[in-house]
Amino acid sequence: MLFLTFGLALCPGLAAFMAWRGPRVAVGAQLEPPDVSLAEAAVLRDGAVGATRWAFAALVVTLARDGHCTLVRTRKRRWVRSRPVLTVDLHADPTALSPFEHTVVRQLGRHDTLNGFGFAGSTFRRRTLRDVRADLVERGWLLDRHRRSNACLALGLVLVGIGLVAGLSLLTGATSIGLGVGSLLAALPRYPVTKAGARRRASHRAYAESQHDQIRTHLSDAPARASAQLLDVLPHLILERIATPRWLGALADRLETADVGPPPDWIRSETDKRSSFADGCRLIGNTLTALGARPVRDRFR
Repeated sequence: MLFLTFGLALCPGLAAFMAWRGPRVAVGAQLEPPDVSLAEAAVLRDGAVGATRWAFAALVVTLARDGHCTLVRTRKRRWVRSRPVLTVDLHADPTALSPFEHTVVRQLGRHDTLNGFGFAGSTFRRRTLRDVRADLVERGWLLDRHRRSNACLALGLVLVGIGLVAGLSLLTGATSIGLGVGSLLAALPRYPVTKAGARRRASHRAYAESQHDQIRTHLSDAPARASAQLLDVLPHLILERIATPRWLGALADRLETADVGPPPDWIRSETDKRSSFADGCRLIGNTLTALGARPVRDRFR
């Protein structure tokens, strides 16, 4: 009876969450990249500023691929011994960068290692993507519902608190807690996407999935083509959590014996004498790990 009462009380908040979270748009296979930047796609994907580590991992790889910096695996002394770390060798031309990219490059230059940028740069990342989010609200791709969200959050906390500590009867307490949890659910859509935003978000996901399917197809019969295509679309795959450190490691294992040439020139290792494309894939995976772009499920493997 208590669970039924809780479930019924939860329904209004759950219904509000489903109605307010924004439309879901289905698109077919997407072979051309959508008309949305990586930063915009990141904000649209996560509803607000979301998982900023993935967004900036994709941006760092894009800057390196486009010739604005080099990802370097080297060794640095810490206390009594040295250990391998990842650094960035910046050689960007500010005139060739967008204002957003220039801001990211300038912030990267303030950290000795990528690990430092990944660990200490959270405030910068959130602040930077908030500016992107404000632009998307103005463009009509997101809706600003943070005041409604704050009101639902406050109401939910009050109702849950009343249900837990006010000494009510069991049924009344379950009702209060159910309404409170429902209000907390209704508070989640702070910046829901509009139809225009949902269409671009779905297009970016469909494009990344289409490219991933093609890479997987070419791995067996045309590994050189698969590796070239990987470098072209890697930032999109990172942003969609398709290219993860674990996935890149598995890809490197498959390419270990394939003759696909050296790693790209925007990757350099000063710790290993080997220099194959597979090693480059592993170094990119290490880059994602250093920047914190690693799925939670992979951290326990």
